[in-house]
Amino acid sequence: MTRSEERIREQLLHSISEAACTVGEGRAASVALLDEPSGELVFVAASGETADDVQGARFPCTSGVAGEVLRTGRALFVGDLSHDPRFARDIAIASGYEPDALAVVPVRRDDEVIGVIEVLDPSRGESLLAPLEILAAHAAATLDVSAALFARG
Repeated sequence: MTRSEERIREQLLHSISEAACTVGEGRAASVALLDEPSGELVFVAASGETADDVQGARFPCTSGVAGEVLRTGRALFVGDLSHDPRFARDIAIASGYEPDALAVVPVRRDDEVIGVIEVLDPSRGESLLAPLEILAAHAAATLDVSAALFARG
């Protein structure tokens, strides 16, 4: 991937993380994509609190609520993370932000889950999942569009 392609992709995905944060009325939001060779989810875009700290961070794709969504392909809203055994508190602490609630939706390309969008401490409840799934479809389309822009070049 060229630097220009990478930059366009970053800007487009950042706008999606900002939209997710706004739609969810959350304190932070991120887009994390699966890096298959390493088996890690990589935060490729983030907005809100600690966005700069989380950008580029990696964690095992089997960890936390995000790992569950990646594995099952089902969106999840967890209103009280303190009692949820799937919550990867160690990852949250390392990122500098420990949320109380979380909404996570899968990002799909065709039938394959390739990443997740997360909103931390959303003011909206489970009703947030439907609009986040629309943004997740836009994230997948963004990846296709950025690749197509440079494939033609």
